[in-house]
Amino acid sequence: MSKVTMQDIADALGISRITVWKVFNKQNGVSDELRTQIFDMARTLGYAKISTALPTTAEEEKTVSVIVSRPDSAMFWTNIIHDIAKEFAGNNVNLLYNYAPSIYRDDYTLPSVLTSGMVSGIIIINIYDEKLLQMINQLSLPKVFLDTVSDIKPFSLTGDVILLEGMNTICKLTEHVIEQGCKRIGFIGDIQYAKTNYDRYQGYLRAMSLHQLPVKADDCLTGTLGINTYHDEIFQFLDHFDADLPDAIICASDYVAHFVWTYRRPSYYDS
Repeated sequence: MSKVTMQDIADALGISRITVWKVFNKQNGVSDELRTQIFDMARTLGYAKISTALPTTAEEEKTVSVIVSRPDSAMFWTNIIHDIAKEFAGNNVNLLYNYAPSIYRDDYTLPSVLTSGMVSGIIIINIYDEKLLQMINQLSLPKVFLDTVSDIKPFSLTGDVILLEGMNTICKLTEHVIEQGCKRIGFIGDIQYAKTNYDRYQGYLRAMSLHQLPVKADDCLTGTLGINTYHDEIFQFLDHFDADLPDAIICASDYVAHFVWTYRRPSYYDS
């Protein structure tokens, strides 16, 4: 016999699965009468999670999943996850860690814990693949997205979206570089990879425009960069300058800046 699901309960009562999910996750918007009907039907059908769905005291622990891809790519993400865990621990919430691939595969399916009603919400961190984000976006769970890709508009996401302010910050940073006497300034960063990258590029463009400095296409690397080939692609880009490097390069992230910082050509720097 197959396992009873929320959809089975919804079908038996002629209601939507979202309504059943709201009841089992203690969300508002469902009448007391319908809540009782849903619980009764869940008991009748033998729904495995009925005990965890019943109303409980405020002391009951909840579980929230963090879905993350490549958390070790920067301490920035690791620190965020660590602080989330500490905050949860102080508020009677369990942290469930779920790893997602960096690139969507046709055979990939979301972990069953995200679709079985076991978690009360999800936090999405460092996932920049549009198809993966769309899969997660379809889950009927409360969500918090830390950033998104440029091709997905924040208002189309079914959850809260946190975007780090980048446009004004990078504008000020670029202006500071200009004040140091730099006139020819480039930019490196995949502006379609993340909404924050795109915003930072716009800040760079704004500063260059305010100071009436030209933006040379050859001085900017803004196209798609392979997740595993940043080193090679950035170094190849810098190689094409020969000895005529820009006065400065604005980087979309510290991850990009690391590769630019480590780039070295003895023929130029040791002359």
